[in-house]
Order: sequence, then structure tokens, then C-alpha cells
Amino acid sequence: MELVDSWSRGRAYDRPVATQAERRATTRAAIIEAASAEFAAAGSPDVALDVIAERAGVTKGSIQYHFANRAGLLGEVATWIFAELERRVAALGDDVTPREYLRVILAEQAGPTGRVLFTIGDELARSGTLQPFDPYPYLCERLDELGLGGPVSVTAAATVQFGRHLAFGLVDADGIEGMLDDLLGAGGS
Repeated sequence: MELVDSWSRGRAYDRPVATQAERRATTRAAIIEAASAEFAAAGSPDVALDVIAERAGVTKGSIQYHFANRAGLLGEVATWIFAELERRVAALGDDVTPREYLRVILAEQAGPTGRVLFTIGDELARSGTLQPFDPYPYLCERLDELGLGGPVSVTAAATVQFGRHLAFGLVDADGIEGMLDDLLGAGGS
């Protein structure tokens, strides 16, 4: 950002002026955050763009400018949700255990956010406009990066399935510890 020389323009103050790129990035972030919040409140990504635009403080046209189509917005929201999840995992520190990592993932999937992720995945898979959103390879990759590969990585597929049950209310959120016992019974800690 640069400061505007307000004295030369007859104003009595200096103010920072955002560049066009900074304004675009700010608008894009506001849209993604607003969409994520609206999707979570609704429990699904079936929210009108007008509602998202109002929450983000932008026009519907602005959403259409920043995202080629609804699938593009959904993909960005899913990516943003996973980035938030990564921040929660990072807060656990470097000594994260497989159990702690999977607990964070399952806890995230237990509420409306998890339902949104799964319905986004289903919608993207049906639309064919983007690759299907499949958290299983992502989880395996992250577990390997954390040095938690081997038998624990194969539990990622089960974690996704358990997550679906949690997200859609088929299993109570209090059952997460039992799920972890089932998932890690084959050799994880």
C-alpha cells in the first residue's frame, strides 16, 4: 500500500490506498468466508448467491467475476475449509499423534461444516466441472507428511466414512472416541 499525499490534493490527512490486487484479494476472501458461513448455517451449499453477496458486502456480479461458476466457488470454499482444518491441526504442535490428528478431522466433520464438505463433494462429482472432491488421498498425504503413515494411513478411508455418518447425524458426535478406537485398533496410537 502507498500513502496518498493528501496535502497536495487539498485534504488534511494521509490515508493508505489499497492496490487493485489487494482489493481483489480482499473481496475474494470475503466472498469465500461468507459462502462458508452461509453454507454451514444452511448445512448445505444450496444457498443463493444473493445471500452470499449480501453477507460479504459485495454484489452478485462480483461473485460471478471472481468465480467462473458455482462449482468454482464450491471448490474454493472446500479448499478454504481444509486450510482452516490445517490451522487447527498445526495448533496441536509438532508432536501430534495419529489419534489427535484424526480426532480433529472427525470433530470437524461432526457438525454442519462436515455436512457442507460432503455435499460439496457430491455436487462437484455430479457436475463434472471439477475433479470430485475426495478427502481420502488428502488425509493419507497429510498423515504421511506428519510421519504417521503405514497402518494409520489406511484408516483415512474409514475416517471419511465415519465422517459422513457424523456429518449427516447418523452417529452422535459423542461417539468420536469409539470411532477412533475402531480406526486405530489395527496399529495406530
